[in-house]
Amino acid sequence: MMVYLIRHGGVENPLGIKYGRLPGFPLSEKGCQQVELLAKTLEGKGIQVIYASPLLRTKQTAEILAKHFGVSINYSDMILEVDHGSYQGIREEEYVKGEHWKHGGETLKESGDRILEFLKGIKAESRHQTIAVVSHEGPLLMAVLNLKGKTEEDYDSVKLPTAGYLELEF
Repeated sequence: MMVYLIRHGGVENPLGIKYGRLPGFPLSEKGCQQVELLAKTLEGKGIQVIYASPLLRTKQTAEILAKHFGVSINYSDMILEVDHGSYQGIREEEYVKGEHWKHGGETLKESGDRILEFLKGIKAESRHQTIAVVSHEGPLLMAVLNLKGKTEEDYDSVKLPTAGYLELEF
């Protein structure tokens, strides 16, 4: 199964909040433009269905892509953003990278494992050979790193810009 792991477009966040799983936080105008460009980039890849995190920014990203490709969207909590625990809702400058799990959240490894578990389930039950998964940077990067036997220390070795994608044969 060919999987396109897609990070949502840029987000409207004028207060610089570590929003995590908080409701709201739509795509910015620039984010919508990024996703439109991504749709053009993915033309001809044969995407048959889109799976998306149910957060607003990923829903909007998936809707733009689904309209472009004429495919359906399925939402799943298994591909949500990393659980930032009590770090969710603080200002970005207060955030200490990688310590969210110390505040009641999940580790990056756990978030990547969650994505891989989701993909295993989809592969087992799906008739689709080419899918797109619209989710969030941390879980998507860690899914790829976990597959390669790498750790959170390798996080910066893989890049996934907003409205970017990683291609994965799964």
